[in-house]
Amino acid sequence: MSGDHNGREKRPMNKKLPRIFQHNVRLYVLLLAASAVAIYFFGEYNRIIAGAQIAVLILLALYSRISTRKRTAKLLGYLESMTEGMDLTVRDTPLPVVVYNSQTNGIIWANSRFTSITGMRVPFFDLSISDVVPDYSGDWLLDGKNECFDFVPVGDRKYKVYGSMVRPGHEYIATTYWVDVTEHIKVRDDYLDSRPVLAILTLDNYDELLKGMREKEKNLLL
Repeated sequence: MSGDHNGREKRPMNKKLPRIFQHNVRLYVLLLAASAVAIYFFGEYNRIIAGAQIAVLILLALYSRISTRKRTAKLLGYLESMTEGMDLTVRDTPLPVVVYNSQTNGIIWANSRFTSITGMRVPFFDLSISDVVPDYSGDWLLDGKNECFDFVPVGDRKYKVYGSMVRPGHEYIATTYWVDVTEHIKVRDDYLDSRPVLAILTLDNYDELLKGMREKEKNLLL
């Protein structure tokens, strides 16, 4: 794993490319499908072309799904080997845990506590962490940090997120732990709101200010 001069891991330069590529592929497939339907209604010969396009689209969709499942199975195999003997800290932790690809944001694995707080469906193939928790960003992991600076809202709760990132092969895999700090934040805010406020005012020409004021108004000012 490469690092910069400060020993901190470099960000993957093409971090956003996989996500852009994924969205573009879906758009192209939709455009091809719409084109095939349009062509189908213009003559017998065009119907043959449209049928061929639809057959190619079906094959591409099947290939994409099989490839995704194989890739996910490979990553799950790595996760199994990585967490072998660590069940008490990962699988059986009382904290919500989610493991995802930090380049594509695709979710690899999550425990039942994470699916419970997010309402995430299972199985979670093809799900993105940004789809499940829109306000979450994993840039802090790519910066070499072990905790997220901001609190992350999930529903009506707020979480402090801790985690780490490893790189098996060409993948950047993030493991994150979510700590519910909703009550802590409420206690903190209540304490800050209850603190007295002290201000020191400096008035120029105080005597001039008092001139022309009634005695009652002077008493209020004093």
